[in-house]
Amino acid sequence: MTKKDSIHFEEAVAAAIEQLASIPGSSQWPVSERLTAFFFMLLDGVEESAEEPSDVFINEASGFSSDFQKALREALSDVVSGIDLPGVNRLITDTAPSRFVVAEMLVQLLEVALNDDSPERERSAALADRTLSFASSILTTPVPQKAVDLTRYAIEAGYLPIDKIPVVGDWIFGHSNGADESAPHDADGKAADDASTSEEDSHGGA
Repeated sequence: MTKKDSIHFEEAVAAAIEQLASIPGSSQWPVSERLTAFFFMLLDGVEESAEEPSDVFINEASGFSSDFQKALREALSDVVSGIDLPGVNRLITDTAPSRFVVAEMLVQLLEVALNDDSPERERSAALADRTLSFASSILTTPVPQKAVDLTRYAIEAGYLPIDKIPVVGDWIFGHSNGADESAPHDADGKAADDASTSEEDSHGGA
């Protein structure tokens, strides 16, 4: 193994993250642009890490438990944070299973690209563009947000009275049981209610 082969592939992940962050305005890019740019930066870094990158990469970095994949899964929390990613989706995309799937997809694309003998890797580049565009569409789909909006409306309109469940009320409305925050909850409000009740009792007994 040459000196160049001894370089750890996970360093390519750190370099790609740093390169992506150094581009002005990249933090405002949509997910598809961030993910695609990161992939090709990562491909360049992997190529520079070994004399025979395809063979070495498959043997040392493509495994689920490799340091490369671990670093890749960790980096995806930052990479998949485009301006078009709804907040609800982040609850799904920023999870270990989701990052595992995306990382494995990137590894498979890297293997294809490293073994591509077409001119300027036209075939693997086209495959990467289409695959990453498709993946980004799934990650940024508005369906989860629309589902939350529909559920919120159904609860507020009384069609789906599950807001009485504390956890649901806290998540959907931001406060327990979906109660009206303008309603009196404090001691003063309770005292006013008690005074009103006492007054009604006194009139009734007169």
